[in-house]
Amino acid sequence: MEAGRDTSHWTRVGVLAGVGAMDFRLPSSLFPSRNEFVRLVARQSPGGSGGVIEIGGYRYSAVLKSSAGTSTGSTEFMTVGSLAAGVKANLYATPEPPGRGLSKLQLSLNEALGNATGSPFKMVVQQGGKAAEKLATVTSAATDGKHVSGAFTVSRWGRPGVQAVSISAYRGDECLFAGALEIHNASYYATNFGDVVASNLSSGIWWCPAAYKVPPFRPSPTGRSSVHLSAARQERAAVQLVVHPSRPVGVVQVAVAPLQGPHGYTISSDAVTLRREAYVQVSQATDGAGCAGLWPDPLPLLRSRWKPAANQNNPIWVQITVPAHAVAGNYTTAITFTGRSWHSTVPINLHVWNFTLPLKSALRSGFGITPSTIFQYQNISTQRDKTRVWNLYMKAFQRNRLDPYDPMALNPYTVSLVHGPKGTPHVKLDFTQFDIAAHQMLDKLGFNAFVIQFYGLGGGSYPHYQKGSFLGYAAGTAEYEQLMKEYGNALQSHLAEHGWLKTAYVYWTDEPQDSDFPFVKAGMQEIHRVAPGLKTILTVHITPALFGDVNIWCSLTNQYLQSAAHEQQRAGNEVMVVYMHRPEGTLRG
Repeated sequence: MEAGRDTSHWTRVGVLAGVGAMDFRLPSSLFPSRNEFVRLVARQSPGGSGGVIEIGGYRYSAVLKSSAGTSTGSTEFMTVGSLAAGVKANLYATPEPPGRGLSKLQLSLNEALGNATGSPFKMVVQQGGKAAEKLATVTSAATDGKHVSGAFTVSRWGRPGVQAVSISAYRGDECLFAGALEIHNASYYATNFGDVVASNLSSGIWWCPAAYKVPPFRPSPTGRSSVHLSAARQERAAVQLVVHPSRPVGVVQVAVAPLQGPHGYTISSDAVTLRREAYVQVSQATDGAGCAGLWPDPLPLLRSRWKPAANQNNPIWVQITVPAHAVAGNYTTAITFTGRSWHSTVPINLHVWNFTLPLKSALRSGFGITPSTIFQYQNISTQRDKTRVWNLYMKAFQRNRLDPYDPMALNPYTVSLVHGPKGTPHVKLDFTQFDIAAHQMLDKLGFNAFVIQFYGLGGGSYPHYQKGSFLGYAAGTAEYEQLMKEYGNALQSHLAEHGWLKTAYVYWTDEPQDSDFPFVKAGMQEIHRVAPGLKTILTVHITPALFGDVNIWCSLTNQYLQSAAHEQQRAGNEVMVVYMHRPEGTLRG
């Protein structure tokens, strides 16, 4: 590892002799300095045959003379294509204003440029196929020559992916420098969606479908169209209205009109929910598809009085719930914004299809959520508050047609042992509280998939496994075998009696490695031995090694194979796709 104030004089600051992480402190002789250059240099050992350097991470920290303010940025690498003899090139970057999607760069050439007042200098910057020329400025430098510099701005807005930026500098017809940058743009910077509301071209309002994320400083679209969406009866449909005032407009009154439909039929304005999209600061991108910056995420209710920020996007989530009795056809409504010096009305068109979605979804899902996390987030501690808040969350899941892992998590069934006259242990299951909650969650709210707690199985990963145990009786003993059989039979019978068996599944192990398959297979077979009607789920790629033992395959998104999934479905099994803490990098948006 070497460092220096320029690219001509280097000081060794440390040596990495092998794989690992190291910290190096730069010598005080290099400071204070406007620039600091750091490089890795690999030298082949005597008799060696070469090799590869792989950098897993790099961090530079320093104390600045003054505060740099708040900014975001990224590390980019410039490839130098050509450089005239005796010319040195430096590329400087100005910190990006947060969320603006613009990078201000300056190319400076110096050393041996000769008389800078002779032939004119120019710089050509080309980004995304559109060329723009920037006349460079010529100023006096040190006594050993002249330098010329030109500033330009690279915009990240546009198509996601890699954007090529080429930079060339000329003196007359002589090319002094040619280089290229590859700017990696996250999907967040996409501008290929959205239209200006056609009826209000001067009001600074545009709209887009619900699935997009709208950054606060994304440029407004250039296309125009009316707001339209469609839904079946008992379905919820949403769009986004984006208010972008060009000046402060103060407090605005927001009103929604009833939806006027065919044959005089109306849908109440209560069916329209408005939520403002609040922004949160993301300091570290999850993967290559994301980026640091302000992201819209919370959706607090939009009250009738609202103060949109000037010179930025203010997205509004507009959701319409179509009643079960709605007449099929076309409806219109309008959202009106009224301020002291600003007024705008946005018509919205809704088409209601001539069919009704059932309250109970046919699509099974599983959303990982635990009561303790919710209670910590909501800062609640009393049982009354816990029950009330949990029920509110469950109703929100039902409205959005999602199945939480265990909607009865606050009211689990209990397992205990009772002993007969001869001291023989027997299983006792108490479903009193569970049944009350299950009736509410499964029968009334209509959840069609839930994780059922299953006791007695082992755990761990290769080669360190814990044997199964049922209330103190270890796997392999006669008592364990008998108790597990009693337990499985009682559990399955109770669920079947209430019509809940077909919606339950056992999720007892997660994402096993190939080396764990024998252990997992034995566990699945134990479940099916004692409760053959209970379904089991496994988060793993579909593999022949576990055929016949898994009822619900749950593949990682990057391991999903449609042909294998269809084969398992034909065999009577189910197939899901798992989205864990983050999507794979290939899942844009």
